Amino acid sequence: MFVFLRIISIFAEKIKDNMTEAKDLIISIGTNVDQSINMFMGKQRLEELFHNIQYSSEIWSDPIDLPESDRFLNCLAKVRTVHGFKQVHQALKQIERRCGVSQAMKHAGTVKLDLDILKYGDERMHEADWERPHIKLLMNELNVE
Repeated sequence: MFVFLRIISIFAEKIKDNMTEAKDLIISIGTNVDQSINMFMGKQRLEELFHNIQYSSEIWSDPIDLPESDRFLNCLAKVRTVHGFKQVHQALKQIERRCGVSQAMKHAGTVKLDLDILKYGDERMHEADWERPHIKLLMNELNVE
């Protein structure tokens, strides 16, 4: 009985380690191939992971540092989560892989789906992205500072 209780205790500690108080999370979604289909698929996968997710409108942008690339379709997602940063990041990369993203594709300039955490709680990531006009516009739409 003691061993069973100890296993339950360890499991509870692991869950606690992976969870935190609810934090705001902003995720950028981008794709430059089969854009409408891949945007839909990315949103569908995010909704499997997060409840009460709010999306910005979708907006087109020219590629940066990818001269042969088609235009990007972009969107932001806003949600509150109790999951830790590392857990969320790993889940987003798993979604990308489930949607067929590979490193070889990224190196070739094909971005089937790119999910990046722009904000976790009060912490901002990908600072250069925050300066891009389409990101600023979408952030304003979601009332993100």
